[in-house]
Amino acid sequence: MRVQTKVLRVSGRFREGRDWKEDRVKFPLQDIAHARLRGTVVDLWVRPPTSRACSASASTC
Repeated sequence: MRVQTKVLRVSGRFREGRDWKEDRVKFPLQDIAHARLRGTVVDLWVRPPTSRACSASASTC
């Protein structure tokens, strides 16, 4: 897990068949509610995406 200019980058390994693959995901910092690294475990709380089409009077979006 690394904080870059405007994003939080999380990288890791996963199994695909018999091989191990490495990949990374980038989250915009404004979408992160909480992030904590505990050894090899990452606690990550991500805010739900905001819909620009929703109006203030709408009860659900």
